[in-house]
Amino acid sequence: MNAQLRPDPKLGDRREDGRLFRGYGRSRNGNRYERWIDDGYLARQREYHRRKRGEDEQFRNLRRFCGRRSSAKKDGIEFTVTFDQITWPEFCPVFGERIDYGLKGHTGSRRNSPSLDRLDPKKGYVPGNVVVISQRANAAKQNLNSSEMRMLYDWMVRHGL
Repeated sequence: MNAQLRPDPKLGDRREDGRLFRGYGRSRNGNRYERWIDDGYLARQREYHRRKRGEDEQFRNLRRFCGRRSSAKKDGIEFTVTFDQITWPEFCPVFGERIDYGLKGHTGSRRNSPSLDRLDPKKGYVPGNVVVISQRANAAKQNLNSSEMRMLYDWMVRHGL
């Protein structure tokens, strides 16, 4: 029996089907395997990281939404609102300042970052009970001066709270 031995692939080698060799991996049981990827994989990976860096506002908002949904699930809070049912305003409806969606490399919590707020905390994240306001407005319950408190009060009266 004459078995042909195939040489170990080198990084960047291509198979007959066009797939590219990217290296070796280990399975859970410790066996070594070869990682072969298609050309579309690299393009999809570049696109994901471009969007993750914040160059796509809707993708960034979707990540915020999914993070909030995950937190609500852990805390046992009802979460039935869908991403499409939420309006992502340009300006904070409480203070009227521009909401910074963290585009172009801005990360972390900022005063003007968007925050999903429940109008009635007892209802959970259900349609009609969720609004996007600035982080500053959402944290306003802790420390406000009198004029900011009045702005918050006026906004709450407009929403029947």
